[in-house]
Amino acid sequence: MGCHDDYQHGSKGCACGPGGGDTPGVHQLLNHPAVLNHGQGINSVLLGDFIMGLARLSASRVVNEGDREYNLGDRQSFEDKTSDEIRQEIVEELADVVSYCAFLCMKLGAKV
Repeated sequence: MGCHDDYQHGSKGCACGPGGGDTPGVHQLLNHPAVLNHGQGINSVLLGDFIMGLARLSASRVVNEGDREYNLGDRQSFEDKTSDEIRQEIVEELADVVSYCAFLCMKLGAKV
């Protein structure tokens, strides 16, 4: 797992820190030590590192998928939206998050 093996994320030798490689993808994030050690004890450094990885994944999606979908050349599409339109989209996205939480609950319940 690269730099996460010795919890040196962000150090000069880190393979996923600034200037040190690709932004972690979903697969890498799901194989982070905080995920793999969940329930066996994780420290604040691992938890913080996982959260930072999730933030990097989010930023990567803005730069990659989001750029292809929302970049209008001289501005981002959200800049043209009204507050009401953005509020509507947020509510729709939150509804999707609730659905994914329900899916996860069903999946976890099926494995118990």
